[in-house]
Amino acid sequence: MEVLLTTTLWILGLTLGLLLLGFLYQHVGSVRDTRRFPPPGRRVDIGGYRLHLLGSGHGSPTVVFESALGATCLTWALVQSEVAKFTTTVSYDRAGCGWSDQGPMPRSAEQILQELLLLLRRGSLEPPYLLVGHSYGGLTVRLFAHRYPDEVAGALLLDPADPEQWLNMKGEDRAKIMNGARLSRRGVWLARFGLARLIVSLGSAGARSPARRLASFLSEGVPRTAQDRLLSPMLRLPQEARDVLKWFWTRPAYFQALASQIDWVSHSAQQVQLSPLPPELPLTVISAPNSDPQWGPGQEKLAASSSRGRHLVATDSGHWIPLDRSDLVVETVREMVEEIRSRERP
Repeated sequence: MEVLLTTTLWILGLTLGLLLLGFLYQHVGSVRDTRRFPPPGRRVDIGGYRLHLLGSGHGSPTVVFESALGATCLTWALVQSEVAKFTTTVSYDRAGCGWSDQGPMPRSAEQILQELLLLLRRGSLEPPYLLVGHSYGGLTVRLFAHRYPDEVAGALLLDPADPEQWLNMKGEDRAKIMNGARLSRRGVWLARFGLARLIVSLGSAGARSPARRLASFLSEGVPRTAQDRLLSPMLRLPQEARDVLKWFWTRPAYFQALASQIDWVSHSAQQVQLSPLPPELPLTVISAPNSDPQWGPGQEKLAASSSRGRHLVATDSGHWIPLDRSDLVVETVREMVEEIRSRERP
């Protein structure tokens, strides 16, 4: 009995020691990364917490970029720099992501919209806005255009999520959502105690095989193909941007925000479903040829919901159109900006 008690206490002490070591490892690394990667834009207080806003360019309309689920302003790095050559541009990090502070829960589309509105107001960015939303970001864009039609001059949606799919989820789709939220909640603790940082550090040091095995073990065997599908588009970004992304993926706040967005995705979809787009909104929807097959019909229907809508297909692109076909996105934005300006001229 005494031996058992001694062994138990030894294991408990070792576990607590490892947790403390991991916590300190995460804290020291986070302080170092915060100094190493200062925000490229400004952090705007929207009521007790700050969102990171990256603005560039001059002219009207203001192009507002809304990112995909779990993505940041870095997603728009290849697009924003080019669009800023001919008009004002704004990308930002949602609360909990990128350089932004953690925000209030839950992270629904309604909450995200209200934060974006405050950010634009306090950032002194005046309408009219040309809204550009990718994937999950299309939900915010659609809510914005419905609630504030007088401020929105047009909308460009890149492989946008179909709210009907999230409202009528079947067994397999529902299981994916629940699994994604559960793994994100686990990511909070993995990040808090340094394991997420360890995986990133191993990969950065060239030990990719151990990093993959550890990541697969901790994420309950998420297939390598799924991991590659998530990470491979990021290889199109400059190395300095990829280094920053690795830091983002070690922050507990990131996984907390992501888990909440996934948990509330059906609620967000319902908010959008009850908020139809203005029937004469200048609208362009660009689909990826090999994206989720369930989204295709919904995207065509979405483009047809406006009398001034059109539907395009981005050839040679996956779901990450802002990275795979940044040239097409820039050219489409240019066309829409010129159309908006022609309407404003006397």
